[in-house]
Amino acid sequence: MKLRTAILGIDIQNDFTLPSGALFVNGADGDVRRMASFLEEYGSRIDYVALTVDSHQPIHIANQSYWRDEEGYPPPLFTIITADEVEAG
Repeated sequence: MKLRTAILGIDIQNDFTLPSGALFVNGADGDVRRMASFLEEYGSRIDYVALTVDSHQPIHIANQSYWRDEEGYPPPLFTIITADEVEAG
């Protein structure tokens, strides 16, 4: 059986990797450069590259607009909604 090699890059997107990004992670710009250099040098030996992105669409359970009270209004920001409350409607 041939050994296969995969690379997984998690949340490699401008908001996290560029110093001007909204949620810049210190050192991520250097990580991206190192990853690019690694892929240039060893890319022919890699069978699969998967990159993920972090996204929050308007209709997403973590978004305030996903939730509505009995009058149709969203809850205040940072409201904790428990599983019991969801089950109760």
